[in-house]
Amino acid sequence: MPANTRRARPRGTDSTGETAAAGDHPHDEAAFRLRHLKRSILKDAAPIVVLTEDEPFVPAPSLFGRAMGSAANLASSFFTDFPFSGEVNFLTTGAVAPGAMLSATALPRGVAYLALTAPGAGGEWLIRAAMSEGDISSWIVAGAFASKPGGVHKYDLGLSYSTQDYQGGNPAALAAVTDGSRNAGELYAFDSWSLNRTVTVDYGARYAHYDYLQARALLSPRFGVAIEAFPKTTIRATVAQRMVAPGAEEFLATNTPGPWLPPERTFAPLRDPAAIDAFRAERARSFETAIERQFADAFALSVGRFHQSVDDQLVTVFGLRMAGGPRSVGHYYVASAGGLEADGWLVRWHTATNRRVQGSVQYSRTATRWVNRNDTELLRGLVPAVIRPDTEDLHDLTTSLTADIRETATRVFVLYKMNNGFVGSASTPADARLDVRFGIQVNQALPVTFAGTKWEVLVGLRNLFRDPTDPASVYDELLVVRPPKRLVGGFLVRF
Repeated sequence: MPANTRRARPRGTDSTGETAAAGDHPHDEAAFRLRHLKRSILKDAAPIVVLTEDEPFVPAPSLFGRAMGSAANLASSFFTDFPFSGEVNFLTTGAVAPGAMLSATALPRGVAYLALTAPGAGGEWLIRAAMSEGDISSWIVAGAFASKPGGVHKYDLGLSYSTQDYQGGNPAALAAVTDGSRNAGELYAFDSWSLNRTVTVDYGARYAHYDYLQARALLSPRFGVAIEAFPKTTIRATVAQRMVAPGAEEFLATNTPGPWLPPERTFAPLRDPAAIDAFRAERARSFETAIERQFADAFALSVGRFHQSVDDQLVTVFGLRMAGGPRSVGHYYVASAGGLEADGWLVRWHTATNRRVQGSVQYSRTATRWVNRNDTELLRGLVPAVIRPDTEDLHDLTTSLTADIRETATRVFVLYKMNNGFVGSASTPADARLDVRFGIQVNQALPVTFAGTKWEVLVGLRNLFRDPTDPASVYDELLVVRPPKRLVGGFLVRF
């Protein structure tokens, strides 16, 4: 073929040899040159996407949009991957003077309480918080971790912080709360270590800090050993030191059922608030041995012996009107009665913890001997009944009952304490008498379901002042003079 002869293209093809349908594009010179331009880097490598009305255009997200989307996805996965559960309480609470069951001012204060639980690696987390408003505005927050049972180590860790801000007009409270507020915090860590099938070691400590004490740091260690000497028969020995600050009941959590209420009562020293040692912490050192026998996994019976050595035994006085000050049901005074030695024995019967109805009965007999006295003249002039004889025999009977009535969706907790060493009238020294203290709480479920929540009504009444599950001294509850009844009621929402 001659060199100057152009080869004819097959009909229906372009310059690249690709088949083109007739009439697909114009065939003038301009169109030909445009089709044969060199390809630019600005040209799209992908075919053009045509959007319809059903497929709206979505621009590429910006850096801020991607960050917000990642945070939303993280929060969503956090709440869906971890099965939270908890409860919210809307409560009203107040104090009723001794001798009165109800009064028009029994429920003057509102309390909001929140508790959240979530399973974690090897255990369960618990977070609690509460807040109240009024002339005493206060709040608390606490976190705890309890490991799963069955392992070699069983941990119980936690911390709490509480604050109380007083804005009322009680001169005694104002004189004691010089900066307008009080703060308390606590850290604790305990471990139950199973060395083998027969030996378990319990150890740990509490560290508390109170900003209104001269010696603000309080350490309470504990050490115990349990040996299963025979099948279903365990021998226990425990040595511990318990430091109790005046007014600690307002700041520390209790182990009794029910919500943890924030500080709502004011207190002051019975002596001069300006004194350096106006507030003195109680120190109780104890040693206890016991032998416990299980019977058919239904109940257990234990017999024990204990010894206590107490310094600066606390005295709590309600309903005392100082010169120039008003009488207040909720305000109380604290003092120190001195040091004592106590020896006693106890018998305890309790059911298994996995039953619908759980109960316990404990009887103890204690012989006490006072070794020194504090604030004697001050107490003798204001509340002489707290001046105890040099030696004394105390008989105590404490009963508790926890029932879960599933047929009516009702839960009941009752604690009843009877002792012959309660303070009698405030006019006679060493006037001890047989008296009782109690605590009761009832939770009744309501036929209300909303978004997977369960609603309950809560009602509680108690005149117990100390935590009965964490005793320090045998006289702690006995030397509380005229404690008011504390009434709590409200709604509880579980989710």
